[in-house]
Amino acid sequence: MVRCRGYDGQNMERNLKVLVISQPKSGTYLCANLLKEFDLNFTGLHLSQRKYEQYPQDNLQDVRNNLSDYRHKEDLNESIKMISNNSFAVGHIGYSDSNTKLLSNFKKILVTRPTKERIESGMRWAVMHQGKATNWTKEKLEQRYNDDDHEGWLNENNVFHITFNDMKNKNISRINQLQEFLFGSKMYDSNISIDNALNKDSLTKAV
Repeated sequence: MVRCRGYDGQNMERNLKVLVISQPKSGTYLCANLLKEFDLNFTGLHLSQRKYEQYPQDNLQDVRNNLSDYRHKEDLNESIKMISNNSFAVGHIGYSDSNTKLLSNFKKILVTRPTKERIESGMRWAVMHQGKATNWTKEKLEQRYNDDDHEGWLNENNVFHITFNDMKNKNISRINQLQEFLFGSKMYDSNISIDNALNKDSLTKAV
């Protein structure tokens, strides 16, 4: 197990593995930034059902410019093996009975955001990255985001639901509850943690 240190200076041992299951443009990497503030190791993995991307965290601009260079074909049942203790990955993993069983040993964080806000965020991203997202029309985003299948996760055990607005608007009570879900108690100052997470760059951060 990996030995970590909480904000109170107490050593603790962790053997948890965490997966952020998010709707597209709902704050996936904002949540990743928050978990890094909790001393969880980000694998850089973005998982999908039949592929994964693994992004280096020290050169996000290169990743934005060359996304396909970081893409690998691999079924989810294999790619999740790359997540070690005290680590996490992210992904837009749809709900299904098979995925529920496959991810039963993971602590899962479901991140959601109203569809209208996600479409607006997606369009801002497309404007910022013309040439990389030229097929992100409003109509295609509406179809994609209205058809996502994440709601089933809300009724599963070992799943914590947090919204983009909980993070963006600094819902400290909810972030404290996230800590309790992960660690059994509050280990960090949630106000400082979310401030740091919001101020840091992330892969798909848009104005």
